[in-house]
Amino acid sequence: MNYGIQKVIVGDDNVASTYALFGDGLTRISTVGWGPQETPEQVDRAGVQICRDGDETEPYGTFKGEAADHVNHLPDLEKIYLVFENTRSIDVMIARLEEAKQTLLEGRDQ
Repeated sequence: MNYGIQKVIVGDDNVASTYALFGDGLTRISTVGWGPQETPEQVDRAGVQICRDGDETEPYGTFKGEAADHVNHLPDLEKIYLVFENTRSIDVMIARLEEAKQTLLEGRDQ
């Protein structure tokens, strides 16, 4: 498997989409937040950043502090951002991820 971020034609699509394949636990998923430029200490958008920077040596790790911020300062790496301005949208994303997890679990049981 080629884990990480890549361009892939999925299903019946005619164009390649950005695709992040997870499975080995070495693709970094970091929490991010942004505020308005006039008051950047306030957060009005938050989400996750997905990046395969090659620095992870322990799969499925949790990165805090400097280790979590490191990837933000690597502008030449391709990243995917999932950004939310409404917590209800996050709830929908969590629900779809739970469904995806259940689909994967059920598929492995067969």
